[in-house]
Amino acid sequence: MGESEWHWFLEAELDRTESWQRFRIDADTLIVGPPDQELGRLCDKLNTLGVVFKKMGTPEKHAGLQQMFAEPVLDDIIFRGVAKIALNFLAHVMGSGFALRTEFDGVRDYVRLGTKRQASLVTLLSVSKMEHDDGISPRTVGHVIMLARDKPTQQITCRVSLFDHLTYHVVLSESYPTIWYPLNGGRYFDLHALKISEL
Repeated sequence: MGESEWHWFLEAELDRTESWQRFRIDADTLIVGPPDQELGRLCDKLNTLGVVFKKMGTPEKHAGLQQMFAEPVLDDIIFRGVAKIALNFLAHVMGSGFALRTEFDGVRDYVRLGTKRQASLVTLLSVSKMEHDDGISPRTVGHVIMLARDKPTQQITCRVSLFDHLTYHVVLSESYPTIWYPLNGGRYFDLHALKISEL
């Protein structure tokens, strides 16, 4: 991410996606392991966590270890698009006047201008474990979107699940105790029946 220092994560730590989410975008990746270990297995694991590589270098051996350079395909455009879906849903549920409050300037600037913050506004929570999931083909079960206020942090958040495949967590506001409204609501978009139901 334009830094000279590398941040390393053990394979066992990859399941805690919150620890490495901020490196998902605009970051170089170096996968390192023993020569007899299949580096492809680590790539597959990252793939199940939502990181798909668009460019991979040839593995090289150094000090008894094998390393391979890789460049993730997920970029900021996808995350900004998900944030826009969440912000639009907030405006739909609460009204445009509410969505124009200053508490939402951070996510609005991120959607419109790509302005990044230290803490990521959008994180990938999970990937569907459906059988024969190639990570590319869209799921046809439907979309789910849930709006809520997190009680401990007072943050207004939105969970967006597309095609029952990728689930994103969007922070629409920082901790603002002034927002006391009972924010909750959700919709399920059934792609088979072409119906929208409230959750």
